[in-house]
Amino acid sequence: MSPARSRTRSGSGDNRRPGGPRQTGRPQDLVRYVGLETPDGGYYVGMDMPSALHPQTLLTFRFADQILPPKYGFPMKLRIPTKLGFKNPKYVVGIAVLNNYTGGYWEDKGYNWFSGL
Repeated sequence: MSPARSRTRSGSGDNRRPGGPRQTGRPQDLVRYVGLETPDGGYYVGMDMPSALHPQTLLTFRFADQILPPKYGFPMKLRIPTKLGFKNPKYVVGIAVLNNYTGGYWEDKGYNWFSGL
């Protein structure tokens, strides 16, 4: 989820205006949240767009130059060093970019939605 190649720069300025934020074309200005889901749909994680776009956030497909093995989260694993472990799901098969926060498995059980630095 580290989209360094897809980021666009816009002039600095106040993004606030009547009617909502100015649309700059940057992903974090167009949508606010990302949701990830496991194959059975039983585990899901939501996060804010700045966390998803953090330079240390990784969607991992490989481990030790090999396809990610099942014990490490095949087909894909999310790693966000700035979040607690339950915000780093394995076995990710679905990603949604959303304007509304949809919660997460542990958040729906009362845990803090942000759970990070």
